[in-house]
Amino acid sequence: MHTATTRAAGCRIAIVAGIATIAFALGGCVHSRVLKQPVVEEPSRLGWSAGAPDGASLTLRQLIVTNNSGSWVEDALWDEYVLEISNGANAAIELRSLRLESAHLPPQAPLTSRVLLESATAKNMDALKGAGIVVGIGVVAPMALIATAGGGPGMSAGVVAATTYANFMAMGLLVGGSYMIAKSRIERYDRTYMDAELERRTIVLPSAVPTGSTVFGSAFFPVTPRPTALVLELHDGSVSRQLAIDLTPLETLDLVPLEEPIKAPKPKSPPKNAYAEGEVPPKHNPWACGRCSSRNED
Repeated sequence: MHTATTRAAGCRIAIVAGIATIAFALGGCVHSRVLKQPVVEEPSRLGWSAGAPDGASLTLRQLIVTNNSGSWVEDALWDEYVLEISNGANAAIELRSLRLESAHLPPQAPLTSRVLLESATAKNMDALKGAGIVVGIGVVAPMALIATAGGGPGMSAGVVAATTYANFMAMGLLVGGSYMIAKSRIERYDRTYMDAELERRTIVLPSAVPTGSTVFGSAFFPVTPRPTALVLELHDGSVSRQLAIDLTPLETLDLVPLEEPIKAPKPKSPPKNAYAEGEVPPKHNPWACGRCSSRNED
């Protein structure tokens, strides 16, 4: 009897151990899209500017694209343009709007909603696919981005929060042992964090910039391959004007390059004994031809 009890206890322990093992195995498949630390390499330090004679200026400091340097979300369906807007004029200026122009799509407006960004990106991808344009979200081909990478502090917002939540997640798996619960919690956390971070980083429009002041922030656009210009609409007193940054160096952004250049077909070699146009070949003499004479001798 003692042996049977011992065996039953051993079976219960084995079952519990098996469930715990499965829980940890499933838990390993669940991970947060929010990166504990941004991608190791620093985002590109572009410093591209457009200015007005009175001292107002728009500067594109960084461009953060999907799963590349500076990314803080895995598989983000947006492009983040990190901006600096300065007012060196003698009067306050009002920032009206921003737009991103591109070679293949209508002008894009910045969005602060994750849901709207993802929806607009999907719409852009469908439009480009219908036009036969091959898009690769996160493909960074422009040398302009590669050549200017590095230097300066990284964007590490949310590191502590993400780390704390990762520890909490591990404890939750240990106690609950439920893959679906853990997955639901992580996805809910990701959505909440991304929504808050998008709002925190976004530059507010419309807004006023006092004289001598500088505004820093990001503009989030749907994934827009081959951007051509970033345009800021501003109002100064009774005058409305634009500041535009030329983005043509990014003409291959988010576009999949051809694996091999298309090669021109090689010209065919002219046939042997070819004669020029209009030239008459000489009459064949079988007795002077080595091949024919040998046959005649036979």
